[in-house]
Amino acid sequence: MSNLFNTLSTSEIYFGPQGFKVFDSQEDIQTLTEAFKKREEQPNWNDNWDVIALDTELGDPYVIDRTIINSAVYTAIYTGVEWELILVSDSVYSFVECLKELLRVHSQKEPQFVPDDSSFPNDESLTILTRQLIALSDCEEFWQNFSNSYVDWLEEE
Repeated sequence: MSNLFNTLSTSEIYFGPQGFKVFDSQEDIQTLTEAFKKREEQPNWNDNWDVIALDTELGDPYVIDRTIINSAVYTAIYTGVEWELILVSDSVYSFVECLKELLRVHSQKEPQFVPDDSSFPNDESLTILTRQLIALSDCEEFWQNFSNSYVDWLEEE
């Protein structure tokens, strides 16, 4: 899997305030996964999950099921009682393709907390990008919410 993430030009991908930190070594993935397993305040971690990335804004893990070849990618959100999985992409490969698309259309080096002239526009371009991410991932809910959060951020300022 690390070879797949090495195809990205960076390990951190940002889009406005939102972002992904991917881990390209099996050692990093194992260390991070073990850290989530050991959190006493967040029980019910599935022992088959590997953390392959983190949400840079909220710290939520992106996980795969290591027992499934080319597992789907989920974001795991702790509800206070259990971990809720939200489908991000139908495979690790398509997840990486989504990250590449974000980098291709708008390469930020760090999170952006206040929109400015360099922000990706809320126009036809964002609609097209959202459609592309949905098509690449075969997952509408996550990427539509991702896009909606971006629009909300733009409109707050």
